[in-house]
Amino acid sequence: YSFDPNNQIPIMTSDTAPSGIAYASAYLSGYNPYKAMNGQLLSDADCWHNTEFVTTGQLGYYFANKLIIPTSYNLYSRLTGSGNAPKAWNLKGYDGNSWTILDSQTNIIGWSDGVKRTFSIRCFAIKRSALKFG
Repeated sequence: YSFDPNNQIPIMTSDTAPSGIAYASAYLSGYNPYKAMNGQLLSDADCWHNTEFVTTGQLGYYFANKLIIPTSYNLYSRLTGSGNAPKAWNLKGYDGNSWTILDSQTNIIGWSDGVKRTFSIRCFAIKRSALKFG
């Protein structure tokens, strides 16, 4: 699935380019974390996919010591297979000292293929951002 907090993550071309670091707890080959932040949804390959049969995991982006104040974030379902979309997660922000839950979602159902959903978050200045499914 694709992730974007207020368009504050640059369009990623690899896990470390052009800046910052896209990361995940695990991923299937060909579904690197940066693909969830590559700014396109042209195929099912334009997303992060956790390892098979694993229902929890973490996808995130380390900002290169850039202070941001996100107010919302978007999740995009895959073009096919939206039945595997996340149903519950926490979005956490790091302020340089500790992680804080910015948003918590449960029982998010009814995803359709290739759909964008926007979620609001409480205002909080962060240097790092992580979206944790599960």
